[in-house]
Amino acid sequence: VSSIEQLGCDFVRTDHVQCTARARSVHRVPHGRRGVVMPPRDVILPADRSTSVDYAYAWAGIYHRRLADQGLLHFTDGLRTAEDRPWIWRLHREAESFAAVGLLGVFYRRGVASSLTQIGDVRQLDFIRAFDQVVRETAEDRDADKLLPKAVRTYCAIISHHLGSIERFEPQVARKLKSLSAAALKRMPQGVLDDALDSMDIQRATRLRRLRRRPVSAEVAA
Repeated sequence: VSSIEQLGCDFVRTDHVQCTARARSVHRVPHGRRGVVMPPRDVILPADRSTSVDYAYAWAGIYHRRLADQGLLHFTDGLRTAEDRPWIWRLHREAESFAAVGLLGVFYRRGVASSLTQIGDVRQLDFIRAFDQVVRETAEDRDADKLLPKAVRTYCAIISHHLGSIERFEPQVARKLKSLSAAALKRMPQGVLDDALDSMDIQRATRLRRLRRRPVSAEVAA
C-alpha cells in the first residue's frame, strides 16, 4: 500500500517466494526497472522473452480501486484455469500506469495435492478458451500488429507445455487436448503463427507443426 501510494500509479507488481515443501525460491517480476512508473502496454513485448504479462499472478500486486470501476479487474466467468491470462493482458493493454517493486509480496505454496495445477483433468483445458480470448481481444487492439506475435507465441508455448506432459492427463482428456489444440492453431492468424513457430526451438516447433497438420472436425474447430 505504501509503494502504490508513493508511486501514484494504477497498479504495482511484486516479486514472491515460492514454497514447495521445505524449499524456498524467489521469483521476480520479469521487468528490470524497479520503482519506475511506466505505461503497462510498453512492457508487453518483446515476443520472444518473458515479460510482465507472463507473470500473470493476480495476487502478486496491488491495484487501485479505479481499475475496478473501469472494469479492468474482473475475470471471465467459467474459466477454471488460466483465468488470469485474459485478465493480465487486458490490464496491460488498458490501464495507464504501473510499476514493479522489489518487494517479496507473497509466499506462494506449491505442490498442494488438491491444486488444479497438480491435477490432469478436463478443467485444465480451459486454457484454450482463455488464450482464445487473449488473441481475440489483442487482435482488436490499436497496436495489434505489434502485440499479436507475443500473444500467439505465448499461446503456442502453453500448448507445447501441456503436450510435453500429456501423460499426466487421463487418456480421454489427452485426446481432447490434442484435438482442441489442433483447432486452436488453425484459428490463430496463420502468418503470425508461421513467424512464431519459426522463432521457437526445434523440439517445440516440430511438435506444434505436427499438431497443426492434424485433421480437425467442424464441431471442434468451432
